[in-house]
Amino acid sequence: MFNISFHIVFLSAVEIFLMGAVGYWLIKAKILPREGLKFLNYLFLHIFLPCFIFSAFIEKFSFDQYPNWWIFPLIGMIMTFAAMAVGKIVLLGVKNIQNKNEFLALSSFQNSGYIPLVMASTILPAAQAQEVHVYIFLFLIGFNLLIWSFGVWLITKGKGQGFNPRNLLNPPLVATAVALLVVFLGVDRFLPDVIMNPVRGFGACALPISIIFVGGNLALIDITEKKYLKEIVVVVLTKLILFPAIVLFVVYLLKIKSLVGLLIVLEATVPSALTLVALSHYYKSKEHYISQAIFYGYLVSIVTVPIFLTLYQILIKAY
Repeated sequence: MFNISFHIVFLSAVEIFLMGAVGYWLIKAKILPREGLKFLNYLFLHIFLPCFIFSAFIEKFSFDQYPNWWIFPLIGMIMTFAAMAVGKIVLLGVKNIQNKNEFLALSSFQNSGYIPLVMASTILPAAQAQEVHVYIFLFLIGFNLLIWSFGVWLITKGKGQGFNPRNLLNPPLVATAVALLVVFLGVDRFLPDVIMNPVRGFGACALPISIIFVGGNLALIDITEKKYLKEIVVVVLTKLILFPAIVLFVVYLLKIKSLVGLLIVLEATVPSALTLVALSHYYKSKEHYISQAIFYGYLVSIVTVPIFLTLYQILIKAY
């Protein structure tokens, strides 16, 4: 069983913050231009992350070891709909929220890949971290299907636009499907090191590059505008305190104390998805509102994520 304490998780959050600060500084110091950040993201999404996913599945995953693998995409979808339901309830209770669709998007879709992957690597032993990485990749199958459909729908609602089904065929999802097929066919046993070593090498770049990208994106956000400040406070409280508290309570009632429980709590505690910034920019839908909410959410999560993960550790010891 894993062992988590506030000290360990908080230091892990600080490590991630410092890595992100490098990206923030590179943008603010104009060492890395905006176009360079886009190129970095392109490399991450099209090379580093797919290689990381493929190598993790080839080395760690088997259908015999994970006979219930399909549960993780289902968990990803259930958690998204649950977070959306909580957001809907908050909207019913807080009448002065003007940007309802954006509020729901921020409440429903978390940074389910970047931060959980790095957090798992920093707080868990290597073998357990690799197992959680597999869980996260499977979780992302369900999550990505929803963010590129319901997420786009929320951002574009009332604008006469819809999501493009081709977005569902993004490189990480394709890498997951190919890796599952390779393992299913048993081809993974015949892949030579001359192929897998470069794949592992590119994959090893994925996590640090992802956090540098997160920090760089936060540097592009205008945090001085106070127009949406009250709504942003409600967003942050809903996403980082209310929903994690509900999920933690449910996990406690169900007595889920394995790495699966850790995955669920971790996914519930992380801040909103950076993808929402890209979507709001592309569809010109309250970009400043979404960007500010995500910026402040990331700052607050440095404290809230360690608190909830520590509470989870305390609760499972009480089972």
